[in-house]
Amino acid sequence: MKKTMAIGLGLLVGGIVSLAAADESRVMIVNAAGVDDTTLEAVRSHAERELFVPVAAEKVAVTKGEDLKVIGKKLADKKTEQDACLVVLANVMSETNVHSKIMTNEQVVVINVAALLSDDPVKFTRRLQRWVLRGAALLFGVGPDIDPHCVMHDYITLDELDKMGLNFSPPWMDMFRDAAEKRGLTVRPFGVLPPGPVR
Repeated sequence: MKKTMAIGLGLLVGGIVSLAAADESRVMIVNAAGVDDTTLEAVRSHAERELFVPVAAEKVAVTKGEDLKVIGKKLADKKTEQDACLVVLANVMSETNVHSKIMTNEQVVVINVAALLSDDPVKFTRRLQRWVLRGAALLFGVGPDIDPHCVMHDYITLDELDKMGLNFSPPWMDMFRDAAEKRGLTVRPFGVLPPGPVR
C-alpha cells in the first residue's frame, strides 16, 4: 500500500519516512496537521531515539473542521499490520483546550497541534516531541509518573509542559520497553543508537 523511503529533504503525501525494514513493526507518526518536514523529522528522530523502537512518519492530507475523535477514527482505518500504533498530528482549532485524544481500542492517539503552537519554533518542536512519547506510552498502557522531569508527568498548563523533561524516567523507560516487546516491536539495547539516514 505504501513504500518505505530513505530520509530526504522532503516528504511526499502518502510516502513514509522510516529507517526500519518495510515489514518491521513500528510506531507510526501520521502528519495530518501540515507540520513542516524539518520539524516532523526532528520529532520522528527524537521519538526513535527515546522510545528505542522503530518510528516512521507519514504525511497525509491536512484535516480540517473535524474533532479529534473523528480524525482518529478515519485514520485508524489506514493502519497497516506493521503499525503497532498511530500517533496522529492534527489541527483542530475549535478544541485548543484539548491537547490529545487517546483511543486505546484503536491504538491511536490524536495530538492537537493547534493547542501546542508557539511563536518559538524550538519550544513548539519540543512540545510535539514530548507528546509523541507520551502518546505512544499511554497507548501501550504506561501511565503518569510523579517525577516532574519525566515526560509522563501530569500537567495542566503549557508552561508546565515546557518545564518537563524530553524523555522517560528510568522505571518508566523499562515499562515502555516491556510493553513494546509484548507488542512485537524490536527494542534496541541501551547504548545502541538508531541507524543513521540511508545515503
